[in-house]
Amino acid sequence: MADKHPTDPALLQVRIPRSLRDEFMRSVKLEDDNASRLVRQWIREYLKERAQTDMFESEAR
Repeated sequence: MADKHPTDPALLQVRIPRSLRDEFMRSVKLEDDNASRLVRQWIREYLKERAQTDMFESEAR
């Protein structure tokens, strides 16, 4: 089987309380934004912060 291209979309399922999801979706709609775009942005920011933390920890050794 051929490897998929790294930019092919993948699904991430997260279990959260329905009330939290509903509140989030209402907020996203009010701000005329997109929930998936926000989650992708948060993941990128998290990974960027982790990379910086890892770099600082490596330099300290």
